[in-house]
Amino acid sequence: MAKEVWESLKTRFVGADRVKTARLTTLKGEFDKLCMVDGDVLDDYAGKISGMAAKFAGLRSTLDDVTMVKKLLDTVPNHLYPAVAGIEQFCDVETMAFEEALGRLKAFDERSRQRAQIISAQVANGGQAGGDKLLLADADKKDRQWAKSGIGKCFNCGIRGHFARDCRKPKKEVVMVATANVEEEQTLL
Repeated sequence: MAKEVWESLKTRFVGADRVKTARLTTLKGEFDKLCMVDGDVLDDYAGKISGMAAKFAGLRSTLDDVTMVKKLLDTVPNHLYPAVAGIEQFCDVETMAFEEALGRLKAFDERSRQRAQIISAQVANGGQAGGDKLLLADADKKDRQWAKSGIGKCFNCGIRGHFARDCRKPKKEVVMVATANVEEEQTLL
């Protein structure tokens, strides 16, 4: 009687083990196909990886941090590759926790998004962040100083206080007139 019960349990659990193995194989295939697309949010993608770890745990298998970290770093979009390179260069990926890797990527992503917003705001302002006004004020100050000191006369506009190289008015076309004496030319030949 005990032998019959044991045989029936053995048959029942052998079938369950085969189903478990098949589910793990399917789950590993899904995990291998998992990839982050450019439009995905980093938190959502990390949630997918964590969800896979929970499914593995439900089948009494483990998905360790090393595997999850490598998956995260290998499948992020191109704009996060500088952060991945930094993490791989300066951190020990073999001992890094998944949450630490995720935190580092999120920090880089937030910083690069802030930088992109600043750059787009500068482009909307015509490419300048007020720097052209500073240069103009500095040039006006120089013109006033030269006018007070009486230094130089502009050969372009004729106004005292600046030189032709610093003149803001359109440059005059300089015509060089060469005069030569016929007698000098004959003696030179």
